[in-house]
Amino acid sequence: MGIGRAAAVVQPADPAAAAIVLLNPHITAGSEEMDEQYEGCLSFFDVRGMVPRPLTIRLATTELDGTEVTTMYERGLARRARDRSPRRSAQHRPHAARR
Repeated sequence: MGIGRAAAVVQPADPAAAAIVLLNPHITAGSEEMDEQYEGCLSFFDVRGMVPRPLTIRLATTELDGTEVTTMYERGLARRARDRSPRRSAQHRPHAARR
């Protein structure tokens, strides 16, 4: 469509926590320290592999009024937010899962 917009919703592990809405998210920094866990492919359900992700990321998003907000996410939330951030810079893209 040629529209440079993206949105994602991340539900924290705590069921009482509110969902995190990410509008036009992009990663501005990631920690050198990594966490490696199994992840699966949404298109091929039986394809899984160990995927390294930074333990912390700095994510810039846009508020509804157009202002940009930067937030630090750690561990599980960093992993989920990073995975759903479609506008990653090349240096922060995940390594391909090895089968």
